[in-house]
Amino acid sequence: MVANAVEMAQQLANGGAFATCVANNMLSYALAEVTAGTSISACSTQNIAKAVAASDGTFVSLATEITVSQTLGVRAPGGVQ
Repeated sequence: MVANAVEMAQQLANGGAFATCVANNMLSYALAEVTAGTSISACSTQNIAKAVAASDGTFVSLATEITVSQTLGVRAPGGVQ
């Protein structure tokens, strides 16, 4: 339980769940499909989240990791994977 918004922000930042959720949603957006088969527990999402956590953790790092990910690289344009 958190006492205030500051503690909540610290919990979100330190726990990794928020970053993984953002990575999952941004990957789905990058794949241009609402249900692209990604999930928070998917290897593709976990690999991106780990790479971002190992870097500076910025949004730019997230976008870069998604762009160079194998998942995005093997996507068939206009088709479901």
